[in-house]
Amino acid sequence: MSINRVFLSGRLGQTPELRTTDQGKAYTILKIATNRYYSSEDQQLEAKTDWHDVFVWGKQGENCHRYLSRGQAVSIEGFLKSYKSIENERENYQKTIIQALHVDFLSSKPDTQNLTSKIKS
Repeated sequence: MSINRVFLSGRLGQTPELRTTDQGKAYTILKIATNRYYSSEDQQLEAKTDWHDVFVWGKQGENCHRYLSRGQAVSIEGFLKSYKSIENERENYQKTIIQALHVDFLSSKPDTQNLTSKIKS
């Protein structure tokens, strides 16, 4: 038996990027930051930020692109997926990403129009 399941809760480090495959299938890439904590050699609590590439396909990906922005909190359920990429004849590398099955929006997108009117007041 094997299990390949990932659960993340973090914040978007940049605005979601909508892309389309050569076959016309839409997907969005989310760059999610999560923190982990550990004790340093002098027993101080330290934080380390890890960055995760999350691919969200289809309508769910389009909704992520439309409604999410940098800094918003999200929760992801998905699985790890590895693939080989060839940049040129000399550079082959393997990359592991998270393919989302479900994305929860934990914070709402800022209302920039309302914010602008408050600043002008």
